[in-house]
Amino acid sequence: MELIIAIVVGIIGFIVKRKTEGQEAEKKSASRPVFSPAKPSVTTQQKVKKVVSTIETSYKNEKAPLLEKMEKNIERTNEAQIIKKYEEVTSFQKDYHEETKKIDIDESDLLKGIILAEVLGPPRAKKPFKSK
Repeated sequence: MELIIAIVVGIIGFIVKRKTEGQEAEKKSASRPVFSPAKPSVTTQQKVKKVVSTIETSYKNEKAPLLEKMEKNIERTNEAQIIKKYEEVTSFQKDYHEETKKIDIDESDLLKGIILAEVLGPPRAKKPFKSK
């Protein structure tokens, strides 16, 4: 008796499973609506072209001369800045050369420099004699 009940339940479960799988397959195969934008009418395209042309003409008439003036001003300021920097550099170079000519070094100063280099340099153990 239990065996018959188990078989009947299995058959019913199998049938129900097949129906749900078939419904899911139908849902998957159903196509979704695709958005297709409407093409603009001819009058709309003409209006857009008119607006674009008016913008272009206003740009050419108003903005272009202003941009040219701005570019010229920028070029002038750049030239002025370059000349100013060049003058600063040349004056610095002149001052530097004059200062280097004024340096007087005696024998005692050279001797003190060599001694300080030995004292402040790395220890002798770190730079051993080279043996052949």
